[in-house]
Amino acid sequence: YFVVNLKFNLKNGQFDEKLGKIYKKPDPKCSVWKEFTPTKDPRINPTNEINWAICVPASCTSDDVKYSLKSKLMPALESNGIIGNLSILDRYIYSKLDPPIKLPAGYFIFLFFVVGLITAVVLVTLYDLWHGDCTTVDRRKWYYKFSMVKNMERLIKPEQTEEFKAISGLKVISMFMIILGHRMMISVFTPLVNQRENELLIGDFIHTYVQNGTLIVNTFFEITGFLTYYKILKDIHNNRSVNVYKLVVRRWMRLVPAYAFIMGFVVFIAPQLDTGPIGRGVIWQSACNQYWWTNILFINNYLYPDKQCLIPSWYIASDLQLYALCSILGYILYKSRKAGLLLLGVVGILSIIIPGIVVFKGHYDGILLLYLRNFEYYFSNKQFVETYLQTHVRASPYAIGMISAYVYYGLVKKRNIKISNLQTWLTFILMAIMMNASILGAWVFYIPGRDYKLWEHVLYSTVHRIGWAVPVAFIIIADATTAFAPLRNTVGLRIFQFLNGLTYSALLVHTPLQLYLAGLGRSPLYYTSFICLWMSLGDIFMTYLLALALYLFVEAPMNVLQDLPSLFSKLFKRNYYKNN
Repeated sequence: YFVVNLKFNLKNGQFDEKLGKIYKKPDPKCSVWKEFTPTKDPRINPTNEINWAICVPASCTSDDVKYSLKSKLMPALESNGIIGNLSILDRYIYSKLDPPIKLPAGYFIFLFFVVGLITAVVLVTLYDLWHGDCTTVDRRKWYYKFSMVKNMERLIKPEQTEEFKAISGLKVISMFMIILGHRMMISVFTPLVNQRENELLIGDFIHTYVQNGTLIVNTFFEITGFLTYYKILKDIHNNRSVNVYKLVVRRWMRLVPAYAFIMGFVVFIAPQLDTGPIGRGVIWQSACNQYWWTNILFINNYLYPDKQCLIPSWYIASDLQLYALCSILGYILYKSRKAGLLLLGVVGILSIIIPGIVVFKGHYDGILLLYLRNFEYYFSNKQFVETYLQTHVRASPYAIGMISAYVYYGLVKKRNIKISNLQTWLTFILMAIMMNASILGAWVFYIPGRDYKLWEHVLYSTVHRIGWAVPVAFIIIADATTAFAPLRNTVGLRIFQFLNGLTYSALLVHTPLQLYLAGLGRSPLYYTSFICLWMSLGDIFMTYLLALALYLFVEAPMNVLQDLPSLFSKLFKRNYYKNN
C-alpha cells in the first residue's frame, strides 16, 4: 500500500494571477482549471495537490512505484502544459507482510507490570468475595484498594451530600461533548470524499457551535478550581492547616498512574497493533518515546509543546499547575485572610487580561480558529501553543471557579442568603444568553474575506472565557442553594454521579481509541454531521466501557499511592519524637 503525492502547476502562469480573498465556486461552463486557482481563503486547502493510494505486489519498492508512475504520468502532464512533481509518502508505506516491529525492553517490562497488576486485582477481589460480609476482616487495609468489589461500591455509592449534584452532570455532559469534538476533528483531519463541502461549512453562523466547541474544556477548569478552593475554605474554617506539599503531591499521585499506563500502552503496545497505513505511519509515531518525562513532570505545555503524548496532555499539565497555584493561594489565605483574598483578586484580574496581552503582542486570533488541517499543523503552530495550550492563558475559568467558591462558602452559605425562584429563573435566562454569546461571538472571525481587526481579537480573547465560566459558576451555586428543578432533573440525575467517577479515565482512553479507528482507514470518508454524531455515540459507549476497566484495574488500585505522603509524614514524626 503506497500513498502517492502529486503537486502540479500550469506552465502558462494561470496560477500566478492575483489571489482572491474568498473562494468562489466556478461556473460549470468555465474551464476546469478555475477550480484549481489558489485562494487566500483560509477555509480552503491547497487545490494543486493530489494524494491517492495505490496497491501493488509486496515485492515492489517505493522506487519501483515512483519510476513506473513518473515514466507514464510526467510526459502526459508536460504535453498538456502542466508542471508536476511526484513523490511517494514513505511514512504511509504498509504491507501485512512487513516484518514485525522489534520489541523493545520496555514492552516486556510494561507487560510484566500489567500482568502483575491484573493478578493482584483478581486475587484481592477473590479474597474479598471469599470473606463476604465477615465483620472480623478489616477492609480499611491498603491492599483492599485493589478489590474490584470495593472499588465498584465506591463508584456507585451515592454522594454523601446533594449540595453539588449539578457538578457531576456538568462534567459528564462536557466529557460527551469533548469526545464528539475530538471525533469531528479526527474525522475531518483524515482524507474526505466531500472535503470541499465541509470546508465551505466553516463560516456558517450555526456551525459556530461546532467550530467554537473548544470552549467546553473551560468547564473542567472552572469546576476543579471551585471544588479545590471550596475544600481549602472548609479546612481553614475547621482549623485544619493547608499543606501545599501534601496537596500537590497527592494530586500528582492521583493523576500519574492511569496517565502513565496509557502512555505505556501508546509507546509499547499500540505500535504492535495491525492498524493499517495511517495508524502505523502517523498515529503511533508517538512523542511519548522521547518526551514522556515532560508529561510525567506536567511541564509539556511549556517544554516541547509540539510533542504531546496524548491529545489532552496539555490539559492535564495545566490542571496540575493551576492546582498548585490554588494550593499556594489557599495556604496564604490560611496564614492571612486579607493577603489571601487580595492575591486571589490579583490572580483573577491577571488571568483575565493576560490572554489579551498575548493576542495583542503576537497579533494573533482571539480564539483558536479550526480549519481542516491535521494535528501536526496545530501542535507545531506558535499561535496555537501560545494562545491555547499554555496555563497562563487558560487560568481565568480556574480563577473564577476559586472566586465563586469563596462567594458561595464565605458569603451565600455562611450568611444563609436565599435566592427566590423568580430571581433564579431570570438569572438563568441571562446566563444562557451570556453562554451562547460567548460561543457565537467567534462567528465574525470565521467570515471569509473579513479584515483582521486587532482590537476585536484582543477584546474577545479577554472576555469569552468569562462569558462561559460565570454561567457555569451560577449553575453550581444555584443548584447548591435552591435545588433549581431544571438542573436537578437534568444534570443532577443519579446516572451522572456514577459516570462522573469515570471522567478522568474517559479523558485518557477516548483519543487513543478514536485514533486507532482512524488508523484502520484505507479509503476516504464521506463526512456529515449525522455520521459524526453516529460515530460519537459509539465512541462514548466504548470509551466508558474501557474507562471502567482502566478505573478498576489501574486508577482505583493505584489510589493507594496517595496515602504515601501521609504515611511518610507519620513515620518522620514518629522517628523525630523517638529520637528527641
